[in-house]
Amino acid sequence: LIIPLPTTPDTVDDPVFAIPGRLNQGDAVLETYCCRPSECWAAPYQFDGWVYLGVRLKLGSPLSLIPPSEFPRLQHRLSGMTGFRMWRHGLCVCEGAPSGAIDVEGLVELNDALEHIDVCVRSEAGNMNQCATMLRVLVEASARISDDFDCTMLLLESLKKHVDADRRPVPTPATQSRLSPFDWLRANHFADTPGGEGGAPPLSMDDTTEPLAPDVLISYSTKVDAGCADDERGKQLTLHIASLLDTHSISCYHGLMVPPGDVWWHHWFGRVAGCKVAIVVLSPAYFASAQCIRELNALLEHKKELRIIPVVAAAGVADAMKGDFLGTTERGRLQAAGIRALFRTNWLPPPDVAGGVFGKECPQSDALLIETVQAKLRELQP
Repeated sequence: LIIPLPTTPDTVDDPVFAIPGRLNQGDAVLETYCCRPSECWAAPYQFDGWVYLGVRLKLGSPLSLIPPSEFPRLQHRLSGMTGFRMWRHGLCVCEGAPSGAIDVEGLVELNDALEHIDVCVRSEAGNMNQCATMLRVLVEASARISDDFDCTMLLLESLKKHVDADRRPVPTPATQSRLSPFDWLRANHFADTPGGEGGAPPLSMDDTTEPLAPDVLISYSTKVDAGCADDERGKQLTLHIASLLDTHSISCYHGLMVPPGDVWWHHWFGRVAGCKVAIVVLSPAYFASAQCIRELNALLEHKKELRIIPVVAAAGVADAMKGDFLGTTERGRLQAAGIRALFRTNWLPPPDVAGGVFGKECPQSDALLIETVQAKLRELQP
């Protein structure tokens, strides 16, 4: 049975518009439906209290494209959600709070080149639980389009620009294995309903006690020796450096300050754009960690705006950076060359102090670090 449908509606009320996704097809596309409506995902006057999360679903093969016919099906699957609106390559859902603020708003957009889908959520009311739940729902629905999606998080500062072309994923190391959307959700504690039976603890976001723009952001590996299961020297040195900075009234942030149960990357990567100085606690284990390389790449993306201070936590760092330590692909070699160029001359401590390794019991190393941090902060003063 074939039921013919009109392809050139006379009015917006024509029955052709009753089918979600139909607006994407042929000459049924009207100019007003080619772009996102101005009331959807509108930039706020100020970001105080807002919570943002975002991920990118990108096809694993660079030669593949997302079939245009699949996005209308996604729109149809999500058309029953509260506040649903759609346009040619996107959709938006929104729930309001009793106060009139946006409790949670979700955005799903297919880029014009048909290469990736961005899934973004935000809350004016600071409702992290609702954001986490909506992100999971939208990612799971979008993942049904293809079995070949990789999933990476989007940089917080790029989400706040509210410019589609400026959304950028967190740089990932060339050696990192691919994560499907469902694996990504599990790895970041979104796979279960927050607080549900067997799920991750409820997510919360309380940034009132920790600065969103600290003077110093610290990147570290818990271990300094990747082969030692009980090694926590990197963690202990990070706590020592944080205490040292606090003694000199220099604010800092590191991964150990993330509240239990919260999405760690939201807290850490959300502070990259706002910090002034980054201390990178280097060791052989640091370069063996895909997560540490991801953090380092994020810092390198902002090397013009911040100052990076490498601190040597163990011997063997120079050897760990030799050769193709990030893989043999062109991307891996370029990343490795950039890291070597940055860290070649400004390590702390220098070779003639404490054997070139930063120790917790070395006042000279402490003094050199504080002196360097204070000098970097002065450089950035207007």
